[in-house]
Parts: sequence; structure tokens; C-alpha cells
Amino acid sequence: MARALQLVEAIAKHFAAPRDPLENYKALEYAAEHNFILPSSKVLELAGVKPHGTEFERGSFRFTRSGKIGGQSGWRVEKL
Repeated sequence: MARALQLVEAIAKHFAAPRDPLENYKALEYAAEHNFILPSSKVLELAGVKPHGTEFERGSFRFTRSGKIGGQSGWRVEKL
């Protein structure tokens, strides 16, 4: 029982750990610098908006549709 409690506490600590509020922006900036093409699901996760159209801007980034990745659209990221 004590072992289970330790495990639950360790999991709770992991999820309660403070997260860098700029983490998503850093990931987008890295993707832009390295010419990555991200799937729609990753753009949604990092930019917080569902990709739409052939090109859109969110904050200081421009996303341009660029082919397919599996069943999803691919998006090239550019820092403005």
C-alpha cells in the first residue's frame, strides 16, 4: 500500500511541475529555423489553433500548407 501511495505521489508531482510558458514558441521557432514540416495535429498543439486555408498567421509565425504527412496536411513554419 505504501508503495502505491509513493507511486501516486510521484505521478502527481510530475504533472504538477511548472512548465515553461514559452516552450511552444521555442518549439515553433526551432521548427522554422530547421525547415520542418509539421502535421496539423502538431500545429494545433503548439499554436493552439486548428490549421486552416493554405496559409495563416498566428502570433509571430506564418504557417503554409505544404503537402501531406500521412492523413494530415503538412505545414511549413516561418517566423515573422
